[in-house]
Amino acid sequence: MVLCSLAFFILSVVHVGHSAIHQNFGQLATRTPYDFIVAGGGTAGSVIASRLTENPNFRILVLEAGPSNEGIIDIDAPGLVFNLHKSSFDWNFTTVPQVALNGRSLDYTRGHVLGGSSSINAMFYTRGSSDDYNRWATITGDTGWSWNNIFHFILRVSDGHSTAGQFDPAFHNFTGNTFVSLPGFSEPLDKTGWLQTTIGNGTRSSAASSYLGPQFIKRSNLDIVLNTQISRVLTSGNDGSKFDFRTVEFRSGKTTQLQVSKNNDSTLHTVTARKELILSLGSIGTPHILLNSGIGDKTELKKIGIKPILHLPDVGKNLSDQPYVSPNWFVNLTVTPVNATEALNQWLETRTGPLVSTVSNQVAGVEHTDLLIMKEAIASAVRFFAGPTWKDIILGPQGAFSNVTDDLSLVQFIRENSDTALHAVGTAAMSPKGAQFGVVDPDLLVKGATGIRIVDASIMPVVICGHTQAPTYAIAERAAELIKQTWVRD
Repeated sequence: MVLCSLAFFILSVVHVGHSAIHQNFGQLATRTPYDFIVAGGGTAGSVIASRLTENPNFRILVLEAGPSNEGIIDIDAPGLVFNLHKSSFDWNFTTVPQVALNGRSLDYTRGHVLGGSSSINAMFYTRGSSDDYNRWATITGDTGWSWNNIFHFILRVSDGHSTAGQFDPAFHNFTGNTFVSLPGFSEPLDKTGWLQTTIGNGTRSSAASSYLGPQFIKRSNLDIVLNTQISRVLTSGNDGSKFDFRTVEFRSGKTTQLQVSKNNDSTLHTVTARKELILSLGSIGTPHILLNSGIGDKTELKKIGIKPILHLPDVGKNLSDQPYVSPNWFVNLTVTPVNATEALNQWLETRTGPLVSTVSNQVAGVEHTDLLIMKEAIASAVRFFAGPTWKDIILGPQGAFSNVTDDLSLVQFIRENSDTALHAVGTAAMSPKGAQFGVVDPDLLVKGATGIRIVDASIMPVVICGHTQAPTYAIAERAAELIKQTWVRD
């Protein structure tokens, strides 16, 4: 009887307090004007919402197409990451047939859940090279994007792992929002090095669980509406030289992604930000919404029946990604098979065991830009594994790679087995202020417009030499500072 009474009391407390997360737009108790509307509650959108709500004078609304990330074992347990592919938490995008890949279409996994791809990715956390960020600074003419100036934003993310001798603490932080740690379950090759991942205490640390964690979600100036699909951004006119885009159009309700059934809300809603509309829909979603709104190449828009409003030819162009191919070898290592049931029970009980690690404890790669470099990357891997360290460990090529005997068969292997690393960037790229190319200025405001800013991986002018999760966090951290500087006056 005591336990039942206590449970009832706790539930009562939860329901009378501010509930920041709503299942649809109709659940908002009030329609108080919002200063900022964040379209997309993914990696960057979660950071923006968290940082802007630090100012109690700002009211923020986040619109997210997917459901909540809470209580999903496949999301929380790092070792179950592959269960998320083609699930309801994945947008299930597919590329058009790729000529260079012998006509194959590739699955393109993107997060359809609060936290976006940070809730379903493989959790790899590599910052890239300092040259990557310095290149951004050169391209944009803004030194704020250089490594020296963005490094402190990177440190806002990392919550280091204090295992002595495994990393240099001078380049890591111990008080950041998101857990970034070294492997929690050893593998036979761990002596070769370690890969950082966004995992903490045996659990995935996503943008949703960190930047929108319990201590942030309770803020009274934040509302998050799930199951809400953005359709367009709308202009409320122009000042004679620039269009103002602070209004977003959307449908809200538990739909199957872009489908609307008779049981769901097919009504188009609109809401307008008092200060800014921030697009954080990712490298696929952001240009999609811009184009659907009449922001893009006017000639191409007319051809598909969309009325052009703002001529920005580079919207949806300039996509760069990282192809990869995996040549495999047979190895002479003793690996103890994992009992799936025992591993899951261990993780549920103690957050330890095989499921606390993701795909691999190590990763290495070469930046690939064409077939010749891919061929050299494979040749480099072959030379690497021919070294004396691997004697009696590497037995020989395995699978399709074992059929490679000459240059022609190597090219065929690459075309038949290459895939995407899912690191798309550049579809709303930043460029110098006043430039006639690009989509956003270095402050991430859309060119030729007012009231709209883009904050996600699409603004990277070129892909980095690493995974894109870390720089996306850094971009969002810097963007939050730029927004605050714009709207906070001393």
